[in-house]
Amino acid sequence: MDSDDWHAAHGLAQPTGVPKMKLGDKLKQTLEELERAKISSLEAQAAAELEKVRRERAALAEWLENIRLDFIDQINASKVPLKKVKNYERETWLKKAISHKAEHQDLWKTFTNFWALEGLDVAVLDGHDGMGTDSWVNLTLKVMPPRPRSAAVNDIGVYNG
Repeated sequence: MDSDDWHAAHGLAQPTGVPKMKLGDKLKQTLEELERAKISSLEAQAAAELEKVRRERAALAEWLENIRLDFIDQINASKVPLKKVKNYERETWLKKAISHKAEHQDLWKTFTNFWALEGLDVAVLDGHDGMGTDSWVNLTLKVMPPRPRSAAVNDIGVYNG
């Protein structure tokens, strides 16, 4: 007995605007549509999260590049390079980066490698106003100490063994 027969047998009119489809098929179709919508939603959510990470990474890379350029300008102007970082998120990221635990750690490595090639070490130091009211992180550069020479090599690089 199909839906039409059932309705007729019970003296009921067939609901109007309802396609001739078994209810089980209709429910199956609805569940499939919901599953497709759920998958689409998850894909959209993943895409949004990926875009957020990309934007975050781009902003961080730009911030480090601006610091690099500022430090170059400061050094060329015969000043000691210094960047006061008062943004809590950036402070936290710097502290994680120096302990090799930051997201986008490769950006920090690129930043520090640039300075190492110039004979400089990046220093991240806590700063405060001395009154307990304000604190920040100072980002600066230090000249790398000369590398110790091996005692077994003389001044012209010949081994004295």
